[in-house]
Amino acid sequence: MKPWLVVAASTGLILLIVLTVLYGESPKKVEKNAVPKDLPKPVVGGLETEGPLTTSTAPKFLPAELSGRLAPAALEIELSGNRIQTTPIENPVNSKVDNATRWSDDDLVLGVTVNQSARAYSLKQLAAATQSVVNDVVGGEPLVITWNSENQSAIVFHNPVSELPLVFRPVGQTWKTDLVFLDQATESLWSQSLGQAIDGQLRGASLKAIPSVVCTWKAWKKAFPETTLANLPESGPDSAITTRAQARTAVRSSGSLLVIGPKGEIEIPRTELLESRVLNKELAGDKIAIFYDEDSDAARAFNSLLVVAPALEFELRGLQFAPLRQDIGWNIHNGGAEGENNPARRLQPLLVIELPEPLKAIRKPVSGGATQ
Repeated sequence: MKPWLVVAASTGLILLIVLTVLYGESPKKVEKNAVPKDLPKPVVGGLETEGPLTTSTAPKFLPAELSGRLAPAALEIELSGNRIQTTPIENPVNSKVDNATRWSDDDLVLGVTVNQSARAYSLKQLAAATQSVVNDVVGGEPLVITWNSENQSAIVFHNPVSELPLVFRPVGQTWKTDLVFLDQATESLWSQSLGQAIDGQLRGASLKAIPSVVCTWKAWKKAFPETTLANLPESGPDSAITTRAQARTAVRSSGSLLVIGPKGEIEIPRTELLESRVLNKELAGDKIAIFYDEDSDAARAFNSLLVVAPALEFELRGLQFAPLRQDIGWNIHNGGAEGENNPARRLQPLLVIELPEPLKAIRKPVSGGATQ
């Protein structure tokens, strides 16, 4: 063999060995910020998912138990207000964004997402006493939408599928400022904040709640362009806090917010959140972020683990929420970076509820630890 062929072959072999040691395989072009596709058990929003991580992978639907309980002092349920007879609202007609011309960008809506389906409910309509409770199906899941105008509290419940279908309707009354509603099958009365039947045949039974958010119609459309809007029969009273301008004048400086996750719960004073606008906390060992939306006077909370560790931490940078040490804005309604359309790169939402002060003494906390 000629000497120059020996030198060339030796040089090529040495180069191949060096590349193998450095890379383990032939070099590949890696797209910047690409989502890993081959993690053995990818973690999305703090949850393990089976199979490869793809753009269709999204945070799972996680109903949370509010774990209400009744103290002996609550054996006699005293309701406030006059009871009214209402007809249950079931499966309201819904329209696409392009057809929702009745609502302005500053109107407030209650938004919910299930199985990558998003729907919004106008507070102008929910504020009517006869339609503060709506039975609907979103993403194939039966839901109960509830709105309490008295303390501006929104909770969405999962309606359990059983041999005794439960259809709910409002009764126009409150209990310790809490919304009370009734199921048609047994005429049991239910507490919104406890998620529990407080009187009647089903007394002590519980519903599970899912994350929802109150925000402007403009913000919801931006976060979920494919959303639908439920059309209810009529609008509520003009005095209701149903627009962005009204919400700003109605900021509540007292009371507390309850953030509930799969492992436990944490109570946050509203004053603390109002002062900081964003809080980085720990809930039963998980890092979480809690945001305050001034436009709607509402809070939103997420598990801070995005796709892989470490968990994100957030700050208010000017008028925009942003992860620390990252030059990107964050959408607090869908839990993802601004302009990010991949559901797999969104944080897992947590349940946030307004807990009326009178109900604190008769509510059993969710099991699991919480760290302030």
